[in-house]
Amino acid sequence: MIRERTDIDFLILTKRIDRFLVSLPEDWGEGYDNVNIGCTVENQELADHRLPLFLSYPIKRWFIA
Repeated sequence: MIRERTDIDFLILTKRIDRFLVSLPEDWGEGYDNVNIGCTVENQELADHRLPLFLSYPIKRWFIA
């Protein structure tokens, strides 16, 4: 559905960014133009763990919450 509805911007927010790669569709490539992936970071310890992973993944549009 997300791939077909290019007229809608999707926001996907997760605190389990370490599972991102195992959850991607086969045709993800560098990401879809209409998908924004967000990662939560509640404190510095989690930021130190999650952000390096998050920034290394193939995501065209991203945000941090």
